[in-house]
Amino acid sequence: MKESWEEKRACERIPASIAVRFSCDTLLYNVYYGTVNDISGNGLLVRTGTCFPRNTEIRMFIYRKQILLVNAKVKRLVRADGFYRAMGIQVTEPHQEYLEFVDSLR
Repeated sequence: MKESWEEKRACERIPASIAVRFSCDTLLYNVYYGTVNDISGNGLLVRTGTCFPRNTEIRMFIYRKQILLVNAKVKRLVRADGFYRAMGIQVTEPHQEYLEFVDSLR
């Protein structure tokens, strides 16, 4: 039997509604917008009108009391009504500030 995404997750997801910006180019010429639906110490689900292919490396800016810069990679795409509507994101370098931010949401 194949495992579901929920069974594969190493960390519990916390429901959220957090504004983010993200880019796949290092000079940040093209910045896109989205909303975090859920978050954990090693990943996020981001609803957005712009989805990148799997394995694309991105830089995310999470907006709360302070802006957190997070390096990440697209791990999966969520399709609804024939369109890609969200991306499952893996945080590739979860730094201490990010982990503390996630813990503060519990």
